[in-house]
Amino acid sequence: CINFLLLFLLTTVEIGSDIVQLQIENTFELLTGTFEVSKQVTGPEANALVPGFEFTVAYTYAGMPTPGLLKVTNGATVASPEIPAGTTVTISEVGPQGGISTGGTWESPVFVLADGTRVTGSVTVTIGDGQTVRLLLDNPTVSPPPDQLPPIPSPPVPPVPPITVPPFPQPLPQTGSGIAGMLTIGGLILL
Repeated sequence: CINFLLLFLLTTVEIGSDIVQLQIENTFELLTGTFEVSKQVTGPEANALVPGFEFTVAYTYAGMPTPGLLKVTNGATVASPEIPAGTTVTISEVGPQGGISTGGTWESPVFVLADGTRVTGSVTVTIGDGQTVRLLLDNPTVSPPPDQLPPIPSPPVPPVPPITVPPFPQPLPQTGSGIAGMLTIGGLILL
């Protein structure tokens, strides 16, 4: 609500034969309201949204030289400036470009009104005195066709250590005694 005070000072007013000084004070109040847009990204690629990606909401009404623009991120809410009560405002979204890391795309935005009405594209609302019109702006996502999916990187394969084979045991050196030496030792033991 915006208050104005208009003050006029008239110095020469004749009432009958008397000249009197008059001060006229005229005050009025401009009644205003706002609208809010809460952002929601849905669909199969919602989890692939680039963090911090900004969406642009445009609004316009009679007498605006250029549309107003508001920036909002997924899960956040943005409010308009004060707008004269009774004003019919058209709200739309500037089509997002990119923002999905998997290469997915956007379907048409859907505005959801407080009563649950869903409106695709743009929506028109009337601003009430001292009130805020609340809207949900849903951006559905679409997965890219399978032939346009980005390549999925293969997990790195750890290097395989070389296999070392222990050498075979070498035969014991021959001492020359053989079986005859063992029989001689066995015979000595018996004696």
